[in-house]
Amino acid sequence: MEAQRLEILFIRHVEQGLNEEEHQELLALLEADNLDVLDEPLKRLWNEALGLRGTDDKAEQRIKLVMDKVNRPLRTGLLRRLWWIPAAVVFLAVFAVLYRPLSKPLPVAEKARVFSTISTGPGLKKIVRLPDGTAVFLNSASSITYADDYNGSQRKVSLKGEAFFQVVKDPAKPFVVEFNGLYTRVLGTSFNVNAYPENKADEVTVSTGKVEVGKMKYITLKDSMLAVLDPGRQFSYSDGKVSLSAVDITGIGDWKQGVIRFKGENFAEVALRLEKWYNVKIRFDHQGLKNCRFRGTFKNLSLQKVLSLLQKSSDFTFQINQQQVFIKGKGCL
Repeated sequence: MEAQRLEILFIRHVEQGLNEEEHQELLALLEADNLDVLDEPLKRLWNEALGLRGTDDKAEQRIKLVMDKVNRPLRTGLLRRLWWIPAAVVFLAVFAVLYRPLSKPLPVAEKARVFSTISTGPGLKKIVRLPDGTAVFLNSASSITYADDYNGSQRKVSLKGEAFFQVVKDPAKPFVVEFNGLYTRVLGTSFNVNAYPENKADEVTVSTGKVEVGKMKYITLKDSMLAVLDPGRQFSYSDGKVSLSAVDITGIGDWKQGVIRFKGENFAEVALRLEKWYNVKIRFDHQGLKNCRFRGTFKNLSLQKVLSLLQKSSDFTFQINQQQVFIKGKGCL
């Protein structure tokens, strides 16, 4: 039984390699007195080697190490005959190439990467601390994903939705955020990324430090970024077009403090933000209502209060029924 297992492991070792457990088992079986079973596999190798030429100066030393390891008696077996014939150096070279030295552990199959995803539901926010100490403030209906080898050779996360990042500085490992085919790369800074799927444009806004933004497929190419942002600058990307603008630094990421700000968005865009913020569904009685535009800043207010204040600048009424909001009115042109 041991002899049969030895032959199986030996052949597998040659053809495809062994994992660490099988490698240790093979070494243990090589200590036993059943090594004659390897004569046939060795003879097959010798026949394959007959047509080869060339030598390897280190091959003989390597194979001798193997022979010392297995401690095989050199009486009348096949291996003894091969060892002493002049052409054995060919055999040794081939053996050294095809049969990895059994005195060294074989490489273990690469471990599959494991990914962690942290999400927030509508109406919820969360602070996430990454393994390197970087803080991520997740807005409502958002998520980040990172691999288990984060902070190994690189620091990279994928974002869906909106998040504010306070990145721990590490010059050797730039911090990369991937979102909607774009990336943001920094060393150590704080910035906001707004990349909800339904947005008309993806936005990156810098609070401190400097941020590089570009297309993810070109991230490895030098000088291929779309923009480099300093504090108080905002990058916007829509339909392949880039626009840059100045913003008030004090307002960047102020949603973390319960602030919701409208800067001229139409009612349809406002409704999408309110749905995430308060975990509701908003229905319009008249499509023209979606054309109404609003400006204003609201901090830690209920949905009832926010709608009441918006109501002062437009002709509509509303009704809140649990998680449903119904908006009625003539609308705007």
